Amino acid sequence: MPEVPLDAQVWRDRQGVRRMSGFTTDGEHWLHMSEIPASFRFTERDGWIEAFAADGTDEATIEDAYRRCALPFALQAQGHELLHASAVEMNRGAFAFCGGSRVGKSTTAATLAKRGHRPLADDALLWESVNGTIEVRPLPFALWLIQVGENGDRSKQPEKVEGDLDRRVPLAAVFVLEPDVDVRGDPQVVPLPGQEAFSLLLYHAHCFSFTNEERRRNMLERYLELSAAVPTFRVRYRPEWDAQPGLLDAIQRIDR
Repeated sequence: MPEVPLDAQVWRDRQGVRRMSGFTTDGEHWLHMSEIPASFRFTERDGWIEAFAADGTDEATIEDAYRRCALPFALQAQGHELLHASAVEMNRGAFAFCGGSRVGKSTTAATLAKRGHRPLADDALLWESVNGTIEVRPLPFALWLIQVGENGDRSKQPEKVEGDLDRRVPLAAVFVLEPDVDVRGDPQVVPLPGQEAFSLLLYHAHCFSFTNEERRRNMLERYLELSAAVPTFRVRYRPEWDAQPGLLDAIQRIDR
């Protein structure tokens, strides 16, 4: 594998810790994972992704990194748009939940799934505009469900969900989750004007490289269309576990 160059694209978590690096060399795109000894290679033309991992690396760990990181970035590099979001199918269509790492995207989708709503995405939401309507196409993913042990400890266990790219669900709403310890009482759900929605949605977009000017321009135009066509809400709520039912109730009220 080629070494990661100094000018590689770097993705960090909310604490500034390096999570991934991406770069292109000899017409091939590389995605290097920082948390596990694995890298992925793909191109803009071919329909394959190749994984390179150190001996002894758990296969399930590699597959999870492929589903969560490599596949979304490869699709984006090939011209598709993906939002860093989880989603479930509600009565009105797909409800997407985006935000930073560990803000509750997966947990919100998983608990809504337990209330009877079909899970559509976890961490990577593939969407496209079809005759003026924004539609999502489910990718294969693992839904990480929270398990509570006898001593009260919480852990996440993956539950695989098979995607169906031929199935299309209209995107009805996007919620930007923002846990806030200063929130008292019910969650604050505020609709965002188009310009503010555009900035937030673009911030949470998957983008492998910003150096391709034409690809970047197409991406901006599509996210302008997304922010104009789909209602976007900022959701501020207490991050405590006992506040989760109130968050779900607030989301379900918008679905009525």
